[in-house]
Amino acid sequence: MDLARPDLAFTVKYRPQRVADLCGQESAKEVLSASIKAERIAPAYLFTGPSGVGKTTSARILGMSLLCEQGISLDPCGECKHCRAIARGDHPDWIEVDAASNGGVDAMRKLVEYAAGKPVMARRRGVIIDEQHRATAAADDVLLKPLEEARAGMTFVLCTSEPESVIPTIRSRCQELYFHPLQVEDVQANLRMIVEKEAVSITDAAIKELALVTRGGLREAQSLLGQLAVLNRAIALEDVWAVARRIPEPLTHRVLRSLLKVDGADSLEGVREIVSRGHQPMEIAKELRHALRDLLMLQLVPGSAKFLTVSDAGAERLNALAGIKSQEVTRRMVEVVNHSLLVQDKQVLRGSTAADLLMLDLLRVAGTPLVRHQAPIAKVEEVTAEEASPTAAAARSDESEGVAAPAQQELCISGDLPDWGALVGQVGDSKLAGLLAKAKLVALTEAELTLSGAPPSLRLQKAKAAKALSEALGRQVQLVIV
Repeated sequence: MDLARPDLAFTVKYRPQRVADLCGQESAKEVLSASIKAERIAPAYLFTGPSGVGKTTSARILGMSLLCEQGISLDPCGECKHCRAIARGDHPDWIEVDAASNGGVDAMRKLVEYAAGKPVMARRRGVIIDEQHRATAAADDVLLKPLEEARAGMTFVLCTSEPESVIPTIRSRCQELYFHPLQVEDVQANLRMIVEKEAVSITDAAIKELALVTRGGLREAQSLLGQLAVLNRAIALEDVWAVARRIPEPLTHRVLRSLLKVDGADSLEGVREIVSRGHQPMEIAKELRHALRDLLMLQLVPGSAKFLTVSDAGAERLNALAGIKSQEVTRRMVEVVNHSLLVQDKQVLRGSTAADLLMLDLLRVAGTPLVRHQAPIAKVEEVTAEEASPTAAAARSDESEGVAAPAQQELCISGDLPDWGALVGQVGDSKLAGLLAKAKLVALTEAELTLSGAPPSLRLQKAKAAKALSEALGRQVQLVIV
C-alpha cells in the first residue's frame, strides 16, 4: 500500500503497523507482545471493546507479526508481500469476515473448512471475525469445536463491541482482551502527530473538541480530522461542531443556564435554535444529560473539574452555574431528562414538540412553585384562626409599613426539608404510610408538598394522602407528585 498517496484516508494512512504503535491499550499490548515474543499464540482470541479503539487493527498486527517473511517478530517489516496483503485485508492465509453480513450457519461452515486446510503462501493461517455478536445461534454452534480444537498453526481472532451478546461457551474458549475507550489525552496526542505530518492548521481547542466528541474512539476522530483537512484553511472549534454534527457546547450551556435561572423564554429560544440546526430532541436530551452530569459532579465533588469531558471554557461556564440551584434540583432535572429519553426511544413524541415539552418539564422542576396570597381583610370585631397565624400577622405588619405582601413563597429544598420518615410516621393508615415511604420529599411550601418517585398506586389515593399529610403538618397542603 502506497502510504504517500494524498487521497488515502487518515484512518488507513496512520493505522499502526506494530503492537508498540497501538494508541493506548497498555494491557492488551502487554499480553500480545508477550505472546508473540514467546511464540505462544492462543488458538482463539476475543477482542472486546467499543468501536474504533483498535480491535481489528490489533488482529491485523498479530497476523503481520506471525506471517512476516522475516519470521515471527514484534517488529514486522511492513514491506513484504505478507505484511502488505494483511494490511490491505486480502491475504489468502489471514482472512477477514464480517459476521454482520456473513454470520449465518453456511458462511460459518465454510470458515471451518477453511480453518482445517493448509496455508497457501504463509507458514500459518488465521481468521478475523468482526462483529462476532451478530452471528446466528446456529453459526455459533458450528464454531465451538474448531475454537477448542484448532489445528496447529491456526488462529481465530473474534472482535466484538458487545461481549455480553457473545455466548459463554464461545467466550470460555477464547483468550479475551479488552480494548477500552481511549483517554482524551491519547487521542489528542495522536491527532497532533497527524496534524504535524500533514501540515493541517487547527487550533488546540478544536483538537481537544475532536477528542471529546468522539468519546475515546480514535478511528472516528481521525476520520473527522480528515474531513476537516480538505477545507484547506485554519480549522476552528465551530468547524468541528459542524462536521461532527455536535450541538455547540456554548449553546447547550446557554439552555442549561436559562433552565436553572427559570428563564422560560430564553430556554425555549435556545432549544429552537438547536432544532433549527438539524438536531433531534433525542440529541438535545443526551447533551443536556451530559451537561447535568458534569454540573452535578461539580456540586458533589470539590475539585472535580479535571474529570469533566468538556472544553476549558465549558468547565468555567459550568463552574459558574454550580451555585444557582441545589444538588437535589440538578438530580431531579436528570430524572426528567432520563424520562424524556425513554419516551422518545419508544417513539411516543417526535420533533419540536418533544423538545418543547422537555424544556417545560425542566423549567417546572427548576422553578419555584407560585403560591398566591390574598391580602387579609381587616376586621376589628372578629379575628379568624387564619388571620391569627404568624404568616398573616407578618403580612399585616408589612402592609402597615407600606410594604407589599410577597407574591410567592420560596421553595423549601435540600437541607431545609423536614424529616420525611418522621412525617410519614404520623400518618395513621399503615398502607398509605407504606406507599408514602417509597416516595421522596423534594419540595415543601406553605401550600404544596411535592413528591418524586411515588408508586403508581399512590396517585390513585392522592386526595387521601394529601389529607393525611395536611393533618401531620398541621396546615392544609396540596399534594404534587412529579
